[in-house]
Amino acid sequence: VPPSPTARPQGTSRENSVPVGMAAVIQTKEARFQIQVLGVNRDAAATLKAYNPFNSPPAQGNKQIIIRVKFTAIQQSTDVITVGSQRYRLVGSSNRVFSPSFAVLRDELRGELFAGGSIEGEVPFEIPAAEENLSLIYDATDTTGVRYYFALP
Repeated sequence: VPPSPTARPQGTSRENSVPVGMAAVIQTKEARFQIQVLGVNRDAAATLKAYNPFNSPPAQGNKQIIIRVKFTAIQQSTDVITVGSQRYRLVGSSNRVFSPSFAVLRDELRGELFAGGSIEGEVPFEIPAAEENLSLIYDATDTTGVRYYFALP
């Protein structure tokens, strides 16, 4: 009898994304933490302008979105975990990967946490207006060799 294929852990592929409303527990060499997508503003241009009048409007043919994320430190070997938007990416129907855009936010995902601490914040993106089937990526390839995918509502 041939061995059955090993199932990939939830969230470690686009086809097996973490479902909307669910959290993923991620283990790296330095820490164990949990990430959950709390919400998405898929038409965030007016919101970003309200946050700061100097935030740029989207380029012609693009749209701005804001993804709200919760990050919880479960355990770490260092004093603190530094949290920010630099590890997040977005992918959609074009199969292009998008990095966070620059914008002044009311509640940016940024801070430092000890074990047991949580932080919520926003990650902004500018993407083509026709982009669909979006998934948020947490890129941990430098520490785990894995990217984690979150289905977006």
